[in-house]
Parts: sequence; structure tokens; C-alpha cells
Amino acid sequence: MSKVGIITYHAAYNYGSVLQAKATQEVVQKLGHEAQIIDYRPKAQTDYYRKLYRTAFGIKPFIKDLTMLPVGKQRKKRNARFEHFITEEFNLTPQIFSDPNDLNQLASTYDVVISGSDQLFNKHSNELENEPWSSMDPYLLTFVKKGKRISYASSPASMARDEVFSLADKLRRFDHLSAREKDAAELLAEVVGYDVPNVLDPTLLLNGDQWRKTAELVTGQLPQNYVVYYSLDGTNKMSKRVPVLKQLAERANVPVLAITPFAVLPYSKEIINGHDIGPLEFIKAIDGALLVVTDSYHGTLFAVNLDTPFWSISSGKSSSTRKDQALQRLHLGGRITPSIEAVLEKPSLIPAQPLNEEANIVLNEAKGESMQYLKNAIED
Repeated sequence: MSKVGIITYHAAYNYGSVLQAKATQEVVQKLGHEAQIIDYRPKAQTDYYRKLYRTAFGIKPFIKDLTMLPVGKQRKKRNARFEHFITEEFNLTPQIFSDPNDLNQLASTYDVVISGSDQLFNKHSNELENEPWSSMDPYLLTFVKKGKRISYASSPASMARDEVFSLADKLRRFDHLSAREKDAAELLAEVVGYDVPNVLDPTLLLNGDQWRKTAELVTGQLPQNYVVYYSLDGTNKMSKRVPVLKQLAERANVPVLAITPFAVLPYSKEIINGHDIGPLEFIKAIDGALLVVTDSYHGTLFAVNLDTPFWSISSGKSSSTRKDQALQRLHLGGRITPSIEAVLEKPSLIPAQPLNEEANIVLNEAKGESMQYLKNAIED
């Protein structure tokens, strides 16, 4: 049994970030190893997520936060639920690290250190955009002096090609390197000079029943029947979608549970605001929905994994390509739609269950390959 350290965006108040961290920890333990998440929280990351009204990132983010004043109480409850999840679900290091240099204390602590998943190789992520480049070094495992260095499903996301190549020396120090997206795997292979496997997001390495068990004790006031609309857009964009969301509710003949962390929607009988939903409540909400409509990468993946009918909104460019690639790989490209308006034009609002026989076969094969990569990387 190896002692495995995991470093990732485990402390971001973002559903995908904390749930992928949970999955990575669970999978490492399932493979028979001890797993510990390194509690690295750069100051800018902490300020970005913990403060309801951010003052350290310029006037625009502050103004956006002020538009959320009407749901301040619910947002505070949401933050508390995230922090409870982080402290209760993770095996964390006793110490919280905020300075990259402090991680030198862990230089020889682990037999193996895993960096991943999420956008750890993306300097322009919310977690790293306002930090110096040195804050990225812990995710590149520069502090590790003893033990194997593994990347699992880390993504450069929106990093420019020349920016990724500037990390070449640090990336070549990894003993095993993998990527979450096909194009990212190809780019990283160019950088390091050897094949880089394209592995699944760790949330897909746990099956739907395992996620249901994680959230089984959650109680809440969800309606008996509802549609989930999950979007990361702000209030300006979301306010224009209110009439469309009402049409969606009328067409489905059930209310829409709107999970919109960065937007306030007017209260109505058709729209339920989900601003207090934490990670466990998120799993429960996706699992119990009649339909999920989302522009989110992890919103899409959880609908797939929990076998909930869904439509995945995609512009076909930029960050949308991440989930498009995942769906195409699973032969679920037919669930991609350009807009919520296009969903209303579908002959059948609620599609057939997402995991048809072909998708199930592909998902299970990809899961086996990804698990084998991780097993081999740790035990090689």
C-alpha cells in the first residue's frame, strides 16, 4: 500500500471541483492505497470563493456580487455546505498551505503525489488568474523531491499553446502524465515528446449508485417533479432567459429548479431559485430531476452518470468544447444543443435515457482504461 498525496482544486466552492476531488480520493482508496488531499488554498482562491462580496479583483466582480444581495443569506448557507463537505468528506493534511513555498515541507512525505483533475495546468482558471505564476508550481509538483509524480486528467483548458510550451521542463518531470480532453492530451504529448493518455474525468470513475450513496442522507425541500436548469452565466445573461425558463416549465408542466450561482432570477411559481444548494444537494437534485438542461461540464457529466435525461448547451467553441468532446467520446453527441430555446423546439422535450447500450459499452471501456492507467501509474 502506497501513501498517496493528492493536490487539486478541492477547496473551490464549485460543484465539479469538489466532487472530482472526492472521486479521485475514493478511487485511490479503492485501488488499495492511502489517500490524503493536500490542503493547498492560495490566498486569491480563498478570497474568490469564500467572500460573498469580493473587493480584491476589481470593480466588475464587486458589482456583479452586489447584484446577488437579494440571495445573500442563501449564498452564505451554500458556502457553509461546501466547507462542511470539504472538511467531512476529505482526508486533509492537518495544515492548510497558502504559500507555494510552504509545500516544501511535504517534499518527501508521500510515495506518490497525484496532481489532478480539473484545470490545474490553466493559469487563467478562476483559482490562478489573479495569482503569480509561482502559485501554479504546486500543481506541477515542483515541491516533490521523493516519490512518483502523476498527473490524472489535468487540463490546460484555455491556456495558449505557447503558454503550455513554457511549462515544458516542469511537465517533463512527471513520471506519468494524462489529460482530460483529447486535444489537451495531444498538445501535452507535443510538449513532453511522448504519448499522453486521454482519461475520463474522475467523477465518471464512480458509478451512479456510489454517488447516490454519498448523498443518501441529504434532506431538502425539492418538489416531487421538476426540471433542473444549471448555468454558470451571470445575472445580465440570465435575466433574458427568464421568459424561456417559464416556457420550459409550462411545456414540462413542472417547475424549473434554477441552479445559477452567479445570477439572481425573479421569484415565480415556475422558477425555484437554488442558491443554497451545496455539493450533496447538487447530486440529489440532478438524480431526482425529470430533465437536466445545462451549459456546465460537470452538470453534463453528472446527468450522464446518474442516468438523468439531459440536454447539454454548447456554443461549439471555447470552454464548451470540453464537454462536447466528452459526449462525442461516449457517442452522446445527439444530446448537444445550441441553446435553451432550441430545447423548446425539440419534438420531445425529455429525451430517451442518456445511457443507451452503445454509450454504456463505451463508458465502461473508457472507465476500465482510466482505472488501469491510474493503477499502473501508482504501482509501476
